[in-house]
Amino acid sequence: MTRQLIVFDLGGVIVPRECTLRELTATFMRHAAPETDPFSFEQAYTRYRESYSLSMGPRDYFTALVRSAGVEPDQSLIQKLTAVDTRLSSTAGDAELGLLRYLQATDQPYAIFSNSPTPVMKAVLATAWGQAAAIAAFTPELRFTKPNQGAFREFERLAEAAGFGAGELVYFDDHVVNVDAATQRGWNAHLWESVEAAHEVLTPIVGIREVQ
Repeated sequence: MTRQLIVFDLGGVIVPRECTLRELTATFMRHAAPETDPFSFEQAYTRYRESYSLSMGPRDYFTALVRSAGVEPDQSLIQKLTAVDTRLSSTAGDAELGLLRYLQATDQPYAIFSNSPTPVMKAVLATAWGQAAAIAAFTPELRFTKPNQGAFREFERLAEAAGFGAGELVYFDDHVVNVDAATQRGWNAHLWESVEAAHEVLTPIVGIREVQ
């Protein structure tokens, strides 16, 4: 059986994203006037996220978010927002962590391929599961965000250096546009649904029999 590299997106795949924006907004609103519109903050979160993932620093990013809601930030608030966002964006789900540990225990290499900013990248690389990844590729180093083909091209360069061709990459992402971009390059790409669904995909590919 040809050796495969299992490649995971981060947010929405390894790291659940359901509560991230809600908890971040709640942190912001505790420091804002009652009449402050939280939707302006949340819209700015999405609007500036790509820039944050590429090169914008956390102070500039969260300052932009807070000011978009009509609030003048102080250093304490920026630090709290950075800490909350980084923690929520780098904490693997229990079931997902179990899958990574299983892959590691069975000597099955895996990789992380993520549109994540520098603080999240550093937090992931400080974890045992991040350090165990054969490749950990993040936008600040790739200099492209998915679905830009440049991001996939740079990841393929890293994969080739590790001994894996495009046809040996099994990829999970929660965005259809990223799955389509990977498929066009010859990756075995799948839309992420759950650990159980990933198990069904991986069983015939790499012989996984049980996810503990």
